[in-house]
Amino acid sequence: MTFTAEVVPDSNSGLPWVNMQESAEFSGAGMAVEVGGTVGGHDHEATRSPCA
Repeated sequence: MTFTAEVVPDSNSGLPWVNMQESAEFSGAGMAVEVGGTVGGHDHEATRSPCA
């Protein structure tokens, strides 16, 4: 799967995150999944929690 999204700071912690609306439907998973990609030309891996 490929998608493009904006990295934004969390309003409480200031840590960066991606808000992808309806990600549970997009990925077909209703639980956290491992994701990997490229951010600013650098490889990145993380765990993503779904958003309804």
